[in-house]
Amino acid sequence: MTFDGSVLAEPTQVGSHEHLLVSDPAGDQLEVDHNTSLATSVPAHQGNRVVVHGQLYIDPGPHAGVHCTHAHTSSGCPVPGWIQFNGNYYE
Repeated sequence: MTFDGSVLAEPTQVGSHEHLLVSDPAGDQLEVDHNTSLATSVPAHQGNRVVVHGQLYIDPGPHAGVHCTHAHTSSGCPVPGWIQFNGNYYE
């Protein structure tokens, strides 16, 4: 999936993943789980706009998020992804 949205809070680092809470155009909140052991960290901050290309997942709760936002894929990520911010791609 590919979508654009606004970063709702300052990104957090949890283990090897950077978490960005992003609101999409419909107003839905998605947690973007960006693997920083496979891709460069995104220097976005609250209020910035990003474009995200990755794989949608639904956790129990239900909580929706996007992962597989990196060019180097693992066995759980069949398609490479990326995050675009400020004219740069973080993959």
